[in-house]
Amino acid sequence: MAFSFTPGQITPQGSQAITPPGAVTPGALSSPVSGPPSDSPFLFIRERGQPLSIMACVQIVLTALAVLSVLTCVILYSYSLYLNVSIKDKKTQLEASEALIKKYPFTEMLNLSLRTTALNDLLKAYISPRSPLKFLEDVVENQVVFNDFTLTLTPAGYIINFTVITSNYKSLIQQLEALNLKEYSKVAPKLKSDGLVDGVAQIKIKVTTPVVVQGILPNELVFLNQDVTTAVTSSATSTGSSTPQ
Repeated sequence: MAFSFTPGQITPQGSQAITPPGAVTPGALSSPVSGPPSDSPFLFIRERGQPLSIMACVQIVLTALAVLSVLTCVILYSYSLYLNVSIKDKKTQLEASEALIKKYPFTEMLNLSLRTTALNDLLKAYISPRSPLKFLEDVVENQVVFNDFTLTLTPAGYIINFTVITSNYKSLIQQLEALNLKEYSKVAPKLKSDGLVDGVAQIKIKVTTPVVVQGILPNELVFLNQDVTTAVTSSATSTGSSTPQ
């Protein structure tokens, strides 16, 4: 019976096929090394396990930027929701404040402010003979009398003139020292004395000084307490004791 035989077609039972040296097994070249090929659209996934190409690196950067953009949008949207809620709360508070302010008596408050301003202007222009008299009362020394008092208004301000009368030079020196004390300079800054008259029983001298009493109440013209006045008088006494009479 005629038949054809191809070597290697039939493998004998109980024996293994012997592959000649250098022969290639069919299908060996087509089998992948790392599993089936990936169909991902990302090149860096396709090229996993291999050196990445430039396009794969570009895709990585673009993917990271896309993810970052999405996160930024989510954060901005959340912040916008927070701002809307905050704005609503502020509007509610503003409406409540406006409703409260409308209840304030603005007309009465304005009238009170105008009256207070007018009263303040009147006090700044206040002047009375009591103020310079209070000054002289505070500054007068023992054994001294003030006479011929005048208060004159000039373009430069108020000026007082008076006569100091005493019986001895010691009291006169004490009085002039007291009038020139620094504590009284804010009321009588430029004191001048002239016209000394040395009589048999008394000594007279005229005193002139600008007086800053405008806008000052009489009870504000107390400069020295009793202890300071005593110390100043004692100092003036020791100074005058060395002066011949």
